[in-house]
Amino acid sequence: MIRSDWPAPRTVSLAAPPRRVVWRAWAALFAAVVVVLSAQSAVLASSPAAADWTKQSPATSPPALAFASMAYDAATGNTVLFGGYGHGRRLSGTWTWNGLTWTKQSPATHPPALENASMAYDAATGNILLFGGYGDHGHHDFLSGTWTWNGLTWTKQSPATHPPARGSASMAYDAATGNILLFGGQNAYHGYLADTWIWDGLTWTQRASATHPRAQYGASMAYDAATGDIVLLDGNGHGTTLPDTWTWDGSTWTQQSPATSPPGRAFASMAYDAATSGIVLFGGAGMHGLIADTWTWDGSTWTQQSPATSPPGRESASMAYDAATSSIVLFGGSIGNHNLADTWIWG
Repeated sequence: MIRSDWPAPRTVSLAAPPRRVVWRAWAALFAAVVVVLSAQSAVLASSPAAADWTKQSPATSPPALAFASMAYDAATGNTVLFGGYGHGRRLSGTWTWNGLTWTKQSPATHPPALENASMAYDAATGNILLFGGYGDHGHHDFLSGTWTWNGLTWTKQSPATHPPARGSASMAYDAATGNILLFGGQNAYHGYLADTWIWDGLTWTQRASATHPRAQYGASMAYDAATGDIVLLDGNGHGTTLPDTWTWDGSTWTQQSPATSPPGRAFASMAYDAATSGIVLFGGAGMHGLIADTWTWDGSTWTQQSPATSPPGRESASMAYDAATSSIVLFGGSIGNHNLADTWIWG
């Protein structure tokens, strides 16, 4: 049935539209294209460029060193390097990196000559903390001193309790709890260690965890600000290196099961990259020699990077994130019996 009250169908004219209508249509189309291209340009401009390693040429530099301790001092905006092994002996020099060059400091007091000490910036106190290391009085000269750096000088602390003497322990500041975490290491009396200690700015307290990494030394550790956990990549345990990844949540250790992992290694360099919200790992010594690869941790898995340039493979290099320049700085390390004095930037 056809209703008589329906309106009559509209007729469409096929005649060419006026010229000004065509011009307005093209103008509207052009404006839309400009908007799209501008949006794409904005996205590309805001997207970070792929990170890469760049070798620096500072006017001055520490001597060729391995096993030196390094941390970024947020209170002064400089990266601090202490000690290490160079010129055939353990050293006690304090150096600072300002993003362009190294400067040797002359503090009134300082720790003894040592290598493989553990060091981290304590944001709760605004000081750098240094613990332990190998001293300069024989092969078994393991130390248990606790020292702090205030930007001008070192001060030896006298905590009520402290970890047993050791070297090659792993240390990082836990921003979620406001404490510094120390794990493992090696000493002459107990061999490889698997104990966990907390520094609260005044003293050390040992923490027990139902699960924890195996006894080891030379493990890599960094605080992951994106997840609020400390990440540890396995080091050397009884002559073997494993690709195990552990996290510390402030009270317990948990072994992770990432889809991919770096090959096992010890004395690799690791730091959190605030510019990319991920942890960066470089080099180390594996079961088949030195390694020169770069990996990143995103909170759940490891990804191997392919930088256009890279430092040569090495172990025991010093590395820290330089917040003043939004880049990671790496210095020195060892290639067999040859120590290095090169400075590299990642970012």
